[in-house]
Amino acid sequence: MKRLFLIVIVNIAVFCTLIVLAEIAGQIYYYITHGSFIFQNPVSAYHFDEDDPLQYTYNSMFELHPLLAVRPRKNVRIKNYMDDKVITTTDRYTRWTGAPEDDSKLIKVAISGGSTAFGTGVTDGDSWPALLQARLGDQFSVVNYGVPCYSTAEAVIQMALTIPEIKPDFVILYHGWNDIILYHHKDINPDYYVHGTEVQDCVQVPSLREKTLFEKLNELSAVVRLASRINVSASGLK
Repeated sequence: MKRLFLIVIVNIAVFCTLIVLAEIAGQIYYYITHGSFIFQNPVSAYHFDEDDPLQYTYNSMFELHPLLAVRPRKNVRIKNYMDDKVITTTDRYTRWTGAPEDDSKLIKVAISGGSTAFGTGVTDGDSWPALLQARLGDQFSVVNYGVPCYSTAEAVIQMALTIPEIKPDFVILYHGWNDIILYHHKDINPDYYVHGTEVQDCVQVPSLREKTLFEKLNELSAVVRLASRINVSASGLK
């Protein structure tokens, strides 16, 4: 019995030592590649790929909004350090499309949508609202109200509060996938509180909700973050 107890203690000690060594190695690797330790540069548990430069642009590109969960900051320009893609916003809190600055006498086209409308993953000129602006020409002004993770819930609010400000001649609503996800969300409620906090997580803006213990550890620990990435990868294989 004593021998079995000793074997258990030794195995636990070896396991704990390996975890500590893995944590130290992970923190050192992160410091070498990012210039800071993980606990000095907290990242949300919703990072599917922490090496994606787009994820790091988001928390400086968006800000909290009392009704829309988040919105783009105005007059911001961010260039991804790995692929030279540029994200630019306007003084209307929308993404740049190349529309003329003075559009008071132009035909205005307002676009509302999620990441596809916003143009996630592409540079300014390659988003489809920007391509639409280029195709229509200088007699039109395309205004891109799209924001990653937005659904028709945000579109309703935009149609009530923000889009009417520009008095658009045409409005394009481009939604679908995010609504399908919400339709099957087990925790969704009538006021869309859960969805709002998930939008904040999606674009890396500090959420109003209380983080889970796992999310807090994910911001501090290399081992937990590795486990999170493995779990996400395994989920994608199902």
